[in-house]
Amino acid sequence: MRFNLFARVLIGVALGFPLSLLAQEPSPRSNEHRVALVIGNSSYAHSPLKNPVNDARAMRDKLKKMDFDVIIRENMKARDIGGALREFRSKLKPGSIALFFYAGHGLQIRGENYLPAVDAEISSEEDVPHQSLNVNTVLNTMEDSKAGVNLVLLDACRNNPFTRSFRSGAGAGLARIQAPSGTLIHYATRPGSVAEDGDGVNGTYTAALLAQIEEKGVPIEQALKRVTVRVKNATKGKQEPWMEGSLTGDFYFIISGPTQINIQSAPADADTAAWQAAE
Repeated sequence: MRFNLFARVLIGVALGFPLSLLAQEPSPRSNEHRVALVIGNSSYAHSPLKNPVNDARAMRDKLKKMDFDVIIRENMKARDIGGALREFRSKLKPGSIALFFYAGHGLQIRGENYLPAVDAEISSEEDVPHQSLNVNTVLNTMEDSKAGVNLVLLDACRNNPFTRSFRSGAGAGLARIQAPSGTLIHYATRPGSVAEDGDGVNGTYTAALLAQIEEKGVPIEQALKRVTVRVKNATKGKQEPWMEGSLTGDFYFIISGPTQINIQSAPADADTAAWQAAE
């Protein structure tokens, strides 16, 4: 219990107010500015996917309930990448909670991760940067805005449909990223590995993420560890999500409710009131 709350309780008891009205702490979330960019790419000309648009819509709905201002793009084309980033940047401000969620194909070339547009026509590695969203560009956008907490959730480790067009510089899955300070990156599976699209309405990783962030009072690092356990159990160990980076502060998707002390009547004297409040 914080000191100012303790002091309010003592004063309130002395004045005869019910403690249940005095012991409510303001929600930290009420002061947070939360912004999310959510992208789901399913309708690829080559190797379409079943679940990413469903994943994006479900994540949008969940985040809106958690006070995020959500920008969503479904089946994003190459010409739409710049506009999505500009809108995301325009909503961020110093101290914001910035979240980027992506579901769809992802690929790496020489240690950089790219999220191809659904209309990408990629015949060689040189085509990738011009028709994909570079994950480093998203990170730079967050860092430049001086957001307080940066979260990057990547359900983007399906098989690369363009592998045959690439030289040896392209590896499987996504590459490991050196996360900037104040940034957490969570991959659907280990760097260099491939994730499952899932047999249900949502991808295996996104389904676990959606279920986990409903839990109240769980710090983000612990929540993502629990997502890892859920995915490993669902895939019998074949897929293991991976986390990079660290935060300088605390973040909760849903914090616990206000503290309540349900004592309705005031004690007979101030000394008794002080002892009861201390207990």
